[in-house]
Amino acid sequence: MAGYSSGASSGPGQSYTSSSGAVWTDITTDPDPLFQTANVCLKAFTTSVAPVPTIGWSPSSFTFQATQGGLNPLSKTLSIWNAGTGILNWNAALSATWLSLSPTTGASTGETDIISAFVDIAGLTTGTYSATITLSAAGASNSPQQAPVTLVVSPSGPGVNLNYDLVAGWNMISIPLALANPNPDALLPLGWPLYAWDAVQGIYLGRDQILLSLGDGYWLKVPTAQPLVLYGPANEQTSTAIHLEIGWNMIGTPYHQPVSWGSVTVTKGAESKNLDLAITAGWIQSAFYRWTGTTYQLVGSGGTFQPTSGCWVKTLQAGCSFTFPKP
Repeated sequence: MAGYSSGASSGPGQSYTSSSGAVWTDITTDPDPLFQTANVCLKAFTTSVAPVPTIGWSPSSFTFQATQGGLNPLSKTLSIWNAGTGILNWNAALSATWLSLSPTTGASTGETDIISAFVDIAGLTTGTYSATITLSAAGASNSPQQAPVTLVVSPSGPGVNLNYDLVAGWNMISIPLALANPNPDALLPLGWPLYAWDAVQGIYLGRDQILLSLGDGYWLKVPTAQPLVLYGPANEQTSTAIHLEIGWNMIGTPYHQPVSWGSVTVTKGAESKNLDLAITAGWIQSAFYRWTGTTYQLVGSGGTFQPTSGCWVKTLQAGCSFTFPKP
């Protein structure tokens, strides 16, 4: 065809034409023989796109526990990496003098950098302290990011440590401490979802509706698998009673030591029975369940109630309560 290149080649399945943009025809099947040996010429224009780094980091918050006048708590680590493209030139800043970081700057193209967080409790009195770690990076798509930090300084004197091996995701826990401040924010890392089952209403209560209590079980959601140590005064009562509603109840051992199945009693009105006899009498269901992080585990006759683990208990008759003796 005059005015066009004679060096063009064509073949089926290469070029298509349409007069409507809806129905397309292979150009090699065009009725005009001149078009049967043609190919569509395309010219594309591109622009270069600058790489955009993104701050990736974990965990989302920290909680430190210490005793007034005692040793500094162990350091914790914060992971930071480039979750985008290019180079992430990051900086870490603090809002409290009792907290320090090392290092405070770095660069990542995708590999993980580790920041160590240290606490110095010298001069701090009993109470709860808050701080913020701010992560920033020039040109990052999500700069800055902030990780809240909580430091709980407990009074000197007798107390106990509760050790949790938390899995990523949901954990079913109990907190057997005689806390002076039952607000979850005074003990647990900020930002971690916490739920408690309200057996009366048949609904879950969120973190801002909960006061921590002996004998209750809780769902705690953790961003990554990690250990957690909670410190506080032990429950020194010789026995602790937990009221149960009809249906499922989420309970926890009220003591920081394991409690054996055979030592727990169920009271209904003026009558008390051990767990096995209460099951036989139809007061409670025989199946007790605790969550392992991946599945429910049955707790049955001869078993043990663990101090940091919550447990589902189903009550079949009204007016029942569990009594846990001090181990």
